Amino acid sequence: MAENEAERQGTPQPSGEHSVAELVDALFKSNTKPDGREFSYNEIATTMRERYGRPVDPSHIGKIRAGLVKNPSRETLLMLCQFFKVPASYFFPELEIDVPDEERIRTQLREALRAAGLSPQAQAHLEGMVELLRQQRDLS
Repeated sequence: MAENEAERQGTPQPSGEHSVAELVDALFKSNTKPDGREFSYNEIATTMRERYGRPVDPSHIGKIRAGLVKNPSRETLLMLCQFFKVPASYFFPELEIDVPDEERIRTQLREALRAAGLSPQAQAHLEGMVELLRQQRDLS
């Protein structure tokens, strides 16, 4: 998550300054359903089991969020990252790599187009259109 985006959403920055519970709570609050409601622990646990093949008890997720589980498994935190679509560096800042802004923008565009459920051909076409528009802007 980009630093300014996280600040706008009120999400704590991934660092040693925040507990795992605070980071998990921020994920729930800043990544809601389209109707604005938070995802339930049961919804997340079901997705983890179905999509990632790992059973996690819904109450365990609640205990992590409440700070009752101080050191959840790396695997559980990575699945939360996948569910909420945040980079692993959200919980593990040592995994943060310094990516140039241009490359980061392209990656975010690709991720957004994939998340929109577009065909690979449509994604490639739209990426090309965006690149042409950026080139035209740079020439003006």
